[in-house]
Amino acid sequence: MPHQQVRQTMRYTGDAAHPQRHQEVPAVFVDRRLNALALYNGSAPWTGGQLSFLLPGQTNEYYKMPEKWAAYVDTKSGFGVGIYTPIAEQLVAYRVGGEGSAARSDCSYMAPLVTSAIQPQSEFSYDTYIAVGR
Repeated sequence: MPHQQVRQTMRYTGDAAHPQRHQEVPAVFVDRRLNALALYNGSAPWTGGQLSFLLPGQTNEYYKMPEKWAAYVDTKSGFGVGIYTPIAEQLVAYRVGGEGSAARSDCSYMAPLVTSAIQPQSEFSYDTYIAVGR
């Protein structure tokens, strides 16, 4: 499947140190009609194991991400948006809006996570790969 590589860099020029916290690498918001969060969360990554299709609720839900990828897909059409972030092993996700709602605020959210401190005068870079399609 065609994909796009995105290199992101955060430069912190401040002088204060910040403790370890989850960092979204990156945060991804897609249309709520992409209703199922697809990922592999078993114990044998990259062996062709069964995928999980999850329906996150409206508050943060955390998942292991041993293959370092996840996608929101429309279970009817098979269309989806997937991300692969090689440095992430955990994911947070939620969905906002009710079935049939057309509110502008409705969305499906996912973010691969790393836990790190931010040190004075520091830089942090990572790559994410994004794929859209069937």
